Amino acid sequence: MTRLASFPPRMDDHAPARDPRRTYEEILVRAMRYAERLVPRDQAFEVAHDVAVEMLRHPPSQVNGTLLYLRVTSRLRNLWRAARRRASLDRAYVEMQTRAVPAWANPGAELEARELRKRIEGVVAHMPDAMREVFILVREEELSYKETAERLGVSVGTVHTQLSRANALLRECVARYHADTRSSGQSPRGRLP
Repeated sequence: MTRLASFPPRMDDHAPARDPRRTYEEILVRAMRYAERLVPRDQAFEVAHDVAVEMLRHPPSQVNGTLLYLRVTSRLRNLWRAARRRASLDRAYVEMQTRAVPAWANPGAELEARELRKRIEGVVAHMPDAMREVFILVREEELSYKETAERLGVSVGTVHTQLSRANALLRECVARYHADTRSSGQSPRGRLP
């Protein structure tokens, strides 16, 4: 009777499982070191926590200083970009408010706004269901593309495409409204979007 050679067990097969809490704390400390060099401590903790939670999904052998540094700096870069976008939107809003003519200075403005709003609501109501859902979640409920995709069970690319098409429909609606307003010299009434 011949005996088959057996392979020795792998070392990691019998290695005790690491405590996730201890692993998290070790990664958090290392990530904090990188983050504190770049931002204040409270913001550094938030970034380090996010990175540590993300790193728990990786095998311990893949978590190294380089990967932690890249994740921390990437997350900080994304926060910086988001802050710049918010600041830009805030400036644009303030500028728009300072340039806006008060309603009492233009008596027909409220009527025109109601007419345009009615047209836009008509366009939104006639959008395909998927497009309307994406539009409402992103524009009215202010969800991110990723959150919208998760909620609807579609890809982020699909959300982007649907929103792009919805925006194109709305641009056409507003352009038609302005063309009608210019050609008639007054607010267009009684026309469908």
